[in-house]
Amino acid sequence: PKIKVSASCCRVPVFIGHSEFVNVEFEREVTPAQAKQALSKAPGIMVIDLESDLGYVTPAEIAGEDAVFISRIRADSTVDYGLNFWCVSD
Repeated sequence: PKIKVSASCCRVPVFIGHSEFVNVEFEREVTPAQAKQALSKAPGIMVIDLESDLGYVTPAEIAGEDAVFISRIRADSTVDYGLNFWCVSD
């Protein structure tokens, strides 16, 4: 019961794009809402986070786009100040 787990699994061979599940640890608290707001203002970043299990972007949806797409921004319960997110680009 004292083991903290942040689990995710995705293995999909694709002909286009690249995807990563990213874990980030900060020096102080950053909420998912704060991260969404900051990332939404960053040049070349598109945040598409629909707050559902299906609210993420896939490589097929962004083929030919120059932006980096971020979705599924969530708190990481395994560290004090962590976030997880899904990142896709072509």
